[in-house]
Amino acid sequence: MKRTGLKLVIVVGLLAACAHGQTQTAHYSLLDNLNEKLSHQNLLDRIVFGTPTKKYVPIVSGAEFLLDYLGSDPQYKKDRIWSRLAHTHPISTVAYREEDNPSTHVVFLKLPDGSLKADMHLDGNGPQKLWPHLDEFLFHKLTFQDNNQDRMNANLKQSLAREANGEEAFISNRERTLLFIHETLGLQPMVAAFGNTMFRHYAHELVWKTESRYEPMLYRFEGSLFRHTLKNSIEFGVASWRQEDTRYKSSGKQDAGARV
Repeated sequence: MKRTGLKLVIVVGLLAACAHGQTQTAHYSLLDNLNEKLSHQNLLDRIVFGTPTKKYVPIVSGAEFLLDYLGSDPQYKKDRIWSRLAHTHPISTVAYREEDNPSTHVVFLKLPDGSLKADMHLDGNGPQKLWPHLDEFLFHKLTFQDNNQDRMNANLKQSLAREANGEEAFISNRERTLLFIHETLGLQPMVAAFGNTMFRHYAHELVWKTESRYEPMLYRFEGSLFRHTLKNSIEFGVASWRQEDTRYKSSGKQDAGARV
């Protein structure tokens, strides 16, 4: 049963990775999307971009203004040290990341001559989504892929339309699928399964010593992953059928009946 469960987890992971990694001919570039974003914020006349690279677009004019602007905008959050470890100069850089999806990410570095170097790119997840952001980073490293700018453009237009209409962000079928992948096959469930395995293994070994046979650690890990995958798969199937939003959010209701 557990061997079958592990195979199921592996098959689901491979299928999800293949679906997530499909590439098509790009119609939009990173520069296109950044220009659309800045145009919406009326910042195009204050920011001048340089020659785009594969992963970011340098800012050749307006870096000082943009640093002050992002610091006073509540929609942007300053990166903590852990999120700057992938940068070339994690200690001396200052970075701001937007809360929305796609998330505008701007990195500033003070040069020895006193000038400010800055570059900008788009991420698929904001800073409040730690584990999905790490999953995205790991996926790009393993597959040697960058963000799909066509998908970024679609998410950007969807986000701007919701903002203009004052609508609450509704989870689409694709967003629900990606959430299922992150919560089932991402780093967070793997870390949780490993922690649960270690606790159960050593608890039985050190506390309940009267047991005649201890379950091998690998079997415990497989079982934990299988149970988690099965639970999330049922939730994903029902949510897709009923078109429900599976993300946790506060209901605002205090009475016990409503909460139940």
